[in-house]
Amino acid sequence: MHLLVEIWTPKPAWLALNPSDRRTFVDGVLAAVQPVMTEDLVLLGSGLARDDLPHALPCRYFAVWKAAQAAQLEAFAALLVQAGWYTYFDQVNVGGQHMPLGKVLSHQVELEP
Repeated sequence: MHLLVEIWTPKPAWLALNPSDRRTFVDGVLAAVQPVMTEDLVLLGSGLARDDLPHALPCRYFAVWKAAQAAQLEAFAALLVQAGWYTYFDQVNVGGQHMPLGKVLSHQVELEP
């Protein structure tokens, strides 16, 4: 299993659009990513980002996806680029293969300088 965490904030260009144009754009993005939306690419959750957590990132929104194969996440991310998502949003993506926390922490402990 592979995971992708999207973290984004609207750019001024988004804020300059009226709600009707925003809806049209969002509907277009949803249509653009539809070809890769299968039971093997699942939205685990999304939401409004809290800014009151310790070390919170300065962002407004987040989404967490899981996919059976890395290629599915790569295809999804490429479709967002093609749809023009980054014209309107500053976004950071974090992702990789899922591992148990113990394995991740062991890797961290054994990390070579």
